[in-house]
Amino acid sequence: SLNFKDLIRQLSPSKVLCLDDLAPKRSKNKALITSDRIKGSILYVDTVKSQDKDEVVKYLEKLKRLGIEEADCFIVDMWKSFPFAIKEVFPKAKIQYDYFHIWQDINRHLEGAVREYCKFLREDGFNTLATDLWKHRKVLLVNPNNPKKMTEKTRKRIREFQETHKGTIVEDVLTLKDRIRDIFENSKTQNEAHFKKNQLYYENWYKKSLHFKKIIQLFMWPPYCYNMFTYLKEPDVPRSGNSENSIKVVRSWEKVRYGFQTIKGLQD
Repeated sequence: SLNFKDLIRQLSPSKVLCLDDLAPKRSKNKALITSDRIKGSILYVDTVKSQDKDEVVKYLEKLKRLGIEEADCFIVDMWKSFPFAIKEVFPKAKIQYDYFHIWQDINRHLEGAVREYCKFLREDGFNTLATDLWKHRKVLLVNPNNPKKMTEKTRKRIREFQETHKGTIVEDVLTLKDRIRDIFENSKTQNEAHFKKNQLYYENWYKKSLHFKKIIQLFMWPPYCYNMFTYLKEPDVPRSGNSENSIKVVRSWEKVRYGFQTIKGLQD
């Protein structure tokens, strides 16, 4: 019979791995999932007690014992402990924070700034304006380079918001979003990316809103700032991973899909 190492050998995984967390529906503990970025295979899922580095190290050491002995790079979720744990177990591996997860965090804080502004509008008696803006807040976060989402209708809605909320945090949200997207989409080198994100700090964007401050901190604090732009220096490192697809597969395992759901089904 095959053991885990035999299965790994048969899968012949690439050395480009994704590491992400997930919350199993039938467990109170967090879990980590490792998948193959190139081949799309789910390689290993196991629970961890916390986000502490020692817990992640234990997980990675077990991954290594089970046959994943080498890794060229890891595409990871936003846990602070991931880079430190990876360097302890796979010291030669390069690390890239997943572009998808970076934008998840950024959009969460941008949305927080809009929420706070809507609260002020309501306090000043502009309930209709606040309700309309909050209902359609997602259009402010749309990627302008995505033609499926940035439709003419969306562009028109954004222009309407710019006119209605001229000189407010709404304009700042749109500007900051575009500045950040420019860092990732148009920077040719790590130095250029770091220069652009540092400019956001020097221009005092962190003073405009507590939510903007959290974004600037994300760009300035280690380990985040050291592992956001690895892909610009290392051409073999992807900017984003496939963890979300792997997590969807695991979620499908958690659903009742096979077998008999009732006694009658068993009898039939």
